[in-house]
Amino acid sequence: MKCKSLTHPSPAGQRGSMLIISLFVLVVMAVLAVAMNRMLSSASDTLVYEVYGLRALQAARSGLETRLIQIFPLGGAVNGASCDNTPSTQVLGGEGLEHCEYRHQCSQQVYDVDKDGVVDDPDDVTYFRLTSTGICQAGETVASRTLSVDARVGS
Repeated sequence: MKCKSLTHPSPAGQRGSMLIISLFVLVVMAVLAVAMNRMLSSASDTLVYEVYGLRALQAARSGLETRLIQIFPLGGAVNGASCDNTPSTQVLGGEGLEHCEYRHQCSQQVYDVDKDGVVDDPDDVTYFRLTSTGICQAGETVASRTLSVDARVGS
């Protein structure tokens, strides 16, 4: 019976193993590169949505503040405060709000508090509901945020 040698196989018997190891390493590195590329792309998209969402929120807030100042002027009388139900759109400009706009709508309801049947007494209460939607767009990315405020005039 012939004994097998415990020595390493000859170089002729190992031919091609380095090629297989090299291919395996290249495939693993390619998979890692693709995964990193997808993660970076996803993080970039998330950042764009976050920035434009914040801009849309600020645009909606601008619409609410503009409408509130029109209804309740600073230092002015609020007894004649009123709003119309027609929605309107305002395109914004300036640094930070390029490609943004807001759409606002206002509705009001007057309640006869003393139940005398006469609406628009000084004792009546008027409720306002203001809604503003800020919309920002960059290419195919569109972000919108909506804010609402309820206000009241009267006792």
